[in-house]
Amino acid sequence: MIEDVLNQILPVVGFSSLVSSIFIALVLFKGKTTFRFLLFLAILDILQGASTIYAGLYGVFISIYGEKGEKTIRPFKCFLTAFHNIIWAFTDVSSILLLLLFSIDRVLQMIIPVQYKKVSDIYLSWRGFIVYLFISATASIPAFQFAMTTSSNSSMVINTACRHNEVVGEEYYNQHILSYQIFPFIALIILIISLLLKGIRETSPKWSYNWSEDRVDSKQLFTACFLRSVLTCCSIYLPATVLPERFVSPSGGLIDYSLRTFYCIFVPTLQPLIYTFFVPVFNTRVQLVFNRYSHSTKREWLSASDPPPAPGEVKDKYGEVNPFGSWYSSTGNVVGEAGLPMEMKSNIERK
Repeated sequence: MIEDVLNQILPVVGFSSLVSSIFIALVLFKGKTTFRFLLFLAILDILQGASTIYAGLYGVFISIYGEKGEKTIRPFKCFLTAFHNIIWAFTDVSSILLLLLFSIDRVLQMIIPVQYKKVSDIYLSWRGFIVYLFISATASIPAFQFAMTTSSNSSMVINTACRHNEVVGEEYYNQHILSYQIFPFIALIILIISLLLKGIRETSPKWSYNWSEDRVDSKQLFTACFLRSVLTCCSIYLPATVLPERFVSPSGGLIDYSLRTFYCIFVPTLQPLIYTFFVPVFNTRVQLVFNRYSHSTKREWLSASDPPPAPGEVKDKYGEVNPFGSWYSSTGNVVGEAGLPMEMKSNIERK
């Protein structure tokens, strides 16, 4: 019963995180390179949201048409049907490592402020992001080790719901949860170090001179990274505080669904709201994007092929009503796009 409720909640929170992340990606896609970390995180959140929607729908399908509660499927086969486990194995690693890299980037900006722009352009480029995705995919390979090693063992079967903690193995999953508990704190510590370095540099004008990154952008990026780290910590520790033990106990089998529900609510879904209040550049980009498609498309000029407007609507350059339309002069002679009458061209030598 409880698992059925979670399966119905997952598509909702997954959809909210998906829409929020797509909105952020559209707004920041053509923005400054400095804010690429926010764009990259939004892309990973899109994958996370889409896979969460599928996970909930898959759980509902199994509860209706499958052998609910039965342990009849091998972990390896879950990757073929419940392929959201593959995406989760990748996005879990890539999101947390990218957050850690984001915090290191803030320290790097304080250590080499003059050369920072040239260095950061390397890993903030799309090529750098592709390389990072490849590294993250390599780092997520251990998540498939349990399923591969037990693929030939017919006695190793798990619940047909293909819960993520059962598919990847309890040993790996416990290490995974531990990394999610530790890495956001490490990111916060790194951000505090960058804040201390900033305070030290500002004590001397010589140390705080000629920075390659805009000071306003630095504050906004620091705030965005700090708040995401805090919210990631909340999504991990808050469920254990407010939910009953059966939701967060590894033996209960619902721990992964509970954590992902809180993560989708606290991290991807809240990002647009956080950027609105703490990242003014995001608001500027939102206005630019909306103005691009919402400006008035009313044509302010008339062509010779247009029908004459109603009398009194068109005025000449002197402000007087022109009854002949915009392409006629007040005396009735054709001007503008319609050209000159033939009798006025008769004395012009043809070439």
